[in-house]
Amino acid sequence: MLFRITYRPIVCVSCKTDIQLFVKERNKMEKILKLEAERKDTVFRSNYNAEQRRGFPPFTFFAWGEHKTEIDQIVSEIESGNIALDQGHDRVKHLMEKYYGCPYPID
Repeated sequence: MLFRITYRPIVCVSCKTDIQLFVKERNKMEKILKLEAERKDTVFRSNYNAEQRRGFPPFTFFAWGEHKTEIDQIVSEIESGNIALDQGHDRVKHLMEKYYGCPYPID
């Protein structure tokens, strides 16, 4: 399933509304990527025992902010049409594989 979110300017009295709409759409795309990453977190962490899970926080809670630059780049490429949403999910999965130190268990 492919989604493509594009920025469509809305004619308004204030430029501020255009910027707010752009930020809202960008945040929406990041939320879509993060929701999928949360699902993948569950799969990665299912291979750990309870003690390992306690000492190793989920990617989306801990490392998401550390990889903000890469994630913003992925969002930009999706929005510009350079990559599809599925490819964006794969790139985030690759970041997660580095974080967890193992390949995604379900591939």
